[in-house]
Amino acid sequence: MTVSGRFDSIGFVNRVAKRLVLEFDDAGQAGTPGLIGAAKEHPVRRQFRGLLPSATGLGSGEVFDSYDGRSRQQDVVIYEQ
Repeated sequence: MTVSGRFDSIGFVNRVAKRLVLEFDDAGQAGTPGLIGAAKEHPVRRQFRGLLPSATGLGSGEVFDSYDGRSRQQDVVIYEQ
């Protein structure tokens, strides 16, 4: 948890990532691609809500880049409220 009495940020991120990978594996059993995606996004949102400041919003949507490209799926979107 700590390295020489300090917070181990790398270890913390690794533990969060391991939990998400396990939940993603479980979500793969959801059935249709849409259900699988939603099942994978839920634990990500839950983790982010616990880590991000209260002024940060979480949602879902398609992401557009500056070249008018867009994601082909719903994504977890983090924004300032």
